[in-house]
Order: sequence, then C-alpha cells, then structure tokens
Amino acid sequence: MEDTLKLLIGALKAVKPSGVDKVEVQRVQVNATLTKIYKEMLVDYMNYRLIENRLIELEAKYSARGKNRRPSPNVTAA
Repeated sequence: MEDTLKLLIGALKAVKPSGVDKVEVQRVQVNATLTKIYKEMLVDYMNYRLIENRLIELEAKYSARGKNRRPSPNVTAA
C-alpha cells in the first residue's frame, strides 16, 4: 500500500509543472483511479482475512470441544 501511495504522489508531482500534455494527464488520472480501487479492495481483503482467521479459530475451538465430550447415552422410546 505504501508503494502505491508513493507512486501516486510521484504521478501527482509530475503533473504539477505546466506544459504537461493531455496523454500524461490521462495517465495520471488512470493511475489515481487504479490506486483508489486498489485501496478499496485491500480493505475488503483485510476484512475477509480477519473473518477467515476467526472462523478457523472457532472451528478449532468447537472441534476440540467435540472431542472432549462424552457420548450421549442412546435413549429409546418405549
């Protein structure tokens, strides 16, 4: 993420001087748009990783609990 932000800052600095042609401005706009998308997707990815880690923890917890349980007696209706 830090590298992407540094790249964006460099692109913005490149546009600052006057005399930048239209193609260069468009390239910087694309770069900014892609950076925004990347940032949004990174946040989603990090959230998914947290959820996935929590799920793994819960599965291990309940799996261990199930192994420590005594089998329930078979109750038959008369």
